Parts: sequence; C-alpha cells; structure tokens
Amino acid sequence: MHGEHIHIISAGESIHNTYPTTIQRSGGISHCFVIVEENVYRQREDDPPYKRETKPKIIAAINEVRDVSAKMRIPFTEVKIPDVTLASVRDAVLDIHTRYPSATYSFNVTGGTKMLSLSLFMMALWLEGDVCITPWDTEYIPFSIPRMHLNDITRNPNYVSLIAILHTLGEATKDGWVLRKDLHTRMEKQYVPVKNRKDQKEKRVLNRGMMTEYLEQLITWGLVEGREAVHSKREKEYCLTEDGLFAWKFLERGSQSR
Repeated sequence: MHGEHIHIISAGESIHNTYPTTIQRSGGISHCFVIVEENVYRQREDDPPYKRETKPKIIAAINEVRDVSAKMRIPFTEVKIPDVTLASVRDAVLDIHTRYPSATYSFNVTGGTKMLSLSLFMMALWLEGDVCITPWDTEYIPFSIPRMHLNDITRNPNYVSLIAILHTLGEATKDGWVLRKDLHTRMEKQYVPVKNRKDQKEKRVLNRGMMTEYLEQLITWGLVEGREAVHSKREKEYCLTEDGLFAWKFLERGSQSR
C-alpha cells in the first residue's frame, strides 16, 4: 500500500497525553499500532506495588489513544506480545511490515520498559524509520538515524570534499545555502577520479552528471538539502543539513587526529 505512514508506539501510562502532539508533528499518520506486553492485562499476586498501580494506567492510556485515533479517523491496532524480548518485538513489527511493506514507519519509544523501547528503536534501524520521544505533552523530539555508515562517505574522497566545501562556502552566506555553480567551481579543483560501481575509472574532469550523482547521494543520506535558488529558478542551491554538519565535524576531527 503506497502512501501509508505506520506509527508504532511503545505502550506506557502517558502515551495518550503525547499522542495528539505526535499526530500534528509527524506529518500525517495513516495507521497507529501500540505494542504492549500481555502481562499488562494480568494482575499477579507477586507484582510489586508500582506494577499494580501502573498496569491499569497503561490500559487506560491505550484506550484513550484508541479513542483519539477514532476521532481522527486513524485506524488503530493494539498488538499484544508475550514478553518484551527483542525477539517478540521484532516478530510483532515484522508482522506489521508484512502487511504494509511499502509504508513509511515512525516510532515513538517514550513509554514502556527500557527493553521495549530499545527493541523498537532497533526495529526502526531495520526499517529506516523515524524515531521520536515525547517526554512532555507538547514536546516532540525527533531522533535522527544515520542512513549510511561513515565508511560510505570516506570511501570516496569526493563526498568528503563536497561536505567540506559546502561548509566553507555556506559559512560565508547568511543562510548557509550555496549556488551549484559556485560549488562546482570549487569542487573541480579538489575532484579526484575514483573507480565507480562498475569498477571503471571515472573521468579525469568533473562533469555535470557526476556532480549531480554525488549531490543526489548526499541528499539520499540526509546530509545535504537542495532547492531552487531564491533569486533564479534556473539555478539550484544546496546546504548541509544538521546531520551533514555533524558529519563535517566528525570528518574534520578525524583528519586532525591522524
């Protein structure tokens, strides 16, 4: 199903308070799933006092999330798992993904036990999903998950050069955006031919197509953002994202330590 946005929540006693904020900030949710341990619905004699108090609150919170979803016309599903091991959480998320293989995924890992939250975070890595926490009713904190390994950048010196040039030229502008023509001019001086995926040597001179390929890869990794230039629709301009700026700092410090 194309266009689906699956939002998965780790069950906790306050998820109903933060759920409306998540709906507003997440860019549209098409189906909400709450992952909860079956034991929450069982009152055991050996439960410590805090668990006896917490379990009814978690159930009430889940029911309220269900009610909010109904009001917003967002399909809601409660997924009960036998325990909060990584295996159980993984199987539950895998079942969801099997039903919605083309969907985008987001995870709120604020509630529940540490193991449940960490397990959902691990699944977000597998599905390249967005992750957030909502520590307060109106506070929404996204976590950025890298879409590549540092070695993916350093294996090609041209990625490193582009990031460094974008940082240098961006600092000289008011908003950090750099015209493509200025970026290309500076990049021509630092360009290094490398072997491509077909194990062929790239051309000695940086051409427009190769420049586009490098920029698109950095955009795919979430390190660079592009747009039409403000003063000319014929021009394009680029800037480093927050992740791109972190990558530059990481690479710069790495070079200094060598």
